[in-house]
Amino acid sequence: SSMVHARRAPQPVLSFAAPPSIATAAVQAIVLNSGLAAIGTALGQRVLTPSGLVSAWVLGVTLWSTLGWQGWATCVFYLVCGSAVTKLKMAEKEAKGIAESRGGARGPENVWGSAATAALCAIGTVYMPLATT
Repeated sequence: SSMVHARRAPQPVLSFAAPPSIATAAVQAIVLNSGLAAIGTALGQRVLTPSGLVSAWVLGVTLWSTLGWQGWATCVFYLVCGSAVTKLKMAEKEAKGIAESRGGARGPENVWGSAATAALCAIGTVYMPLATT
């Protein structure tokens, strides 16, 4: 009688940790974004208005919880670059009357105007994940 020997699949040389669960990621997001908001407030940050800071906190928690640090970091990069560009030649822009109001500080309308679609897509990744076949 012949014996059938099952071949074991080769073991990967490198192993990457599985992504954290949504609950774990949400806790990380709340801690991170709350800490950054507290530090920024204590240092007198002027990038966001108070209501813009609350909106950015909600957005940050949403992005970290759904897309991980990569999605969150992309949004932070966009905020930093956008704020820097707004402040370029601020005196000249003010003299011409074309400067952003509030000294360039972002309010909730700026936060959500730039990121509402991204936030909805990020949430969609949780409820409609890609099929893997």
